[in-house]
Amino acid sequence: MNTRKGASACFTTDICVPIQHLSKIITLTREDIDKHEVTGCIVGHCGDGNFHALFPIVDDDGEIYKNKIRHINSRLIERALTVGGTCSGEHGIGVGKKAYLQAQYCESTMEAMKSIKALFDPNNTMNPNKIM
Repeated sequence: MNTRKGASACFTTDICVPIQHLSKIITLTREDIDKHEVTGCIVGHCGDGNFHALFPIVDDDGEIYKNKIRHINSRLIERALTVGGTCSGEHGIGVGKKAYLQAQYCESTMEAMKSIKALFDPNNTMNPNKIM
């Protein structure tokens, strides 16, 4: 793996899958990283089916490079959902995975989660503009 001297940020993603699919998803993700010629590593606590892909970013990375990382992330999440996994194992959804959460759950489940958040945060002061 290449190093990224001067990296000032890191694009971090994670997923969680049923354990029987873990090695295949990790292998395919590593192949995507190599194929797209980006620097990235995979780490995890694999006993629970959860792993992370980390991509160091340097200040002069252009949109083409960043789009490669986004593409790898999308493929990773789509694979996880296909095998019954989740788009985030522990880092939460935030802004970057909103669309994937909506693909993971039906509309009634999404509405139930929004209702629970509204119950505990009626003024939307905790994580405003995020789903949960």
